Amino acid sequence: GFGTKSLVEDLPLALGVLTDVLCHPAFPPKQIEKLRGEILTDLEERAHDTRRMASLAFYEQAYPKEHPYSRSLTGYTDTINQIGRDDLAGFYAGGYGP
Repeated sequence: GFGTKSLVEDLPLALGVLTDVLCHPAFPPKQIEKLRGEILTDLEERAHDTRRMASLAFYEQAYPKEHPYSRSLTGYTDTINQIGRDDLAGFYAGGYGP
């Protein structure tokens, strides 16, 4: 979800900024790369975590390949490396944009 915190007297400004961010997302390349790095680090840590890998293997086997539950919520190294700014903007426009 989306949200903001502000003083009561700053609420109109805060809502204006939030509206602008939601209606006109910029997807700055530096932020995309920073987040990509964080996700890839998490995936590397997952690869060394027996519990997380067992859970992933269970869901991959328990659900048909085309079912969303059969896939990792955070993705896979190859898919995270393939996602670009245009992919993010297109996904946002198709599901969240005005």
